[in-house]
Amino acid sequence: MSELQKTLKKELTKSVIQFLKKENELLNSLIYTSHLESFESYLEQHNLMDDVFLFMNRSKVDYEKSRRKLLKVDTSMRKVNAGMVYKLYYKNFEELLSNFINSIYLVYPKFLEKEDVYTKLEIDLLQKTSTVKNIQKIIKDKKVNELVQENNIISIIMKFKIIFGVDLPLSEDEIKLILFFSMNRNLLIHNNGIINSLFLIEVKRFNLISEYELDENISSTLEKLTDKIKGTIPKIASKVYEFLVSNVPQIELFSETQLEVYVQK
Repeated sequence: MSELQKTLKKELTKSVIQFLKKENELLNSLIYTSHLESFESYLEQHNLMDDVFLFMNRSKVDYEKSRRKLLKVDTSMRKVNAGMVYKLYYKNFEELLSNFINSIYLVYPKFLEKEDVYTKLEIDLLQKTSTVKNIQKIIKDKKVNELVQENNIISIIMKFKIIFGVDLPLSEDEIKLILFFSMNRNLLIHNNGIINSLFLIEVKRFNLISEYELDENISSTLEKLTDKIKGTIPKIASKVYEFLVSNVPQIELFSETQLEVYVQK
């Protein structure tokens, strides 16, 4: 195994460790509070119970009535928290793929020589740096950012084969799940979770399973969706990581052979 291959394996491992750390932070954060008892426990622990009661009702009320109000708050809180967790889980996976791509570019900058990125860089930005290493970093970061921002999650997955010569071993069902996760995430961020015509068109286009109707809000199923993404994304992330690590030699070979083809052109 070459030194570059060893370096890439280390970089890929660092990326997946970062992913797992963020996942662990999610699992242990307050946003996973989903039951009234644990919510109350947190409030009491931080001496917030009286403040919550005061906020919910500006006058004196009996405890049971306050408890019923708190239950309603908890129900709403679960929906809000489920949406937060859902978006953060998706973002964590998207960042993992981005970091994998970043790692490969870092170890094998030859891949950048195939890309027309130099002409897109601002001249004054290049003038501010004095080393080849810094210029390479600017080019690499710009390329990764463009790749992530200009493509949906499925296109990013396909780029591994197009750019690096490795076809991620994801099944059709896993691809569809990732796409469905992405579409729901977009609804939450851009349309307050309300089903629009674009969502339904995409469902039909990619033959996805969905029971949603136009103008329906996905908040009613957010907890179920969140449980699904929590149970699926880590498994897919592990699968991608193990595949990339085992195919590091192929990535190195592809960087050399494809560059030769590019130069010949």
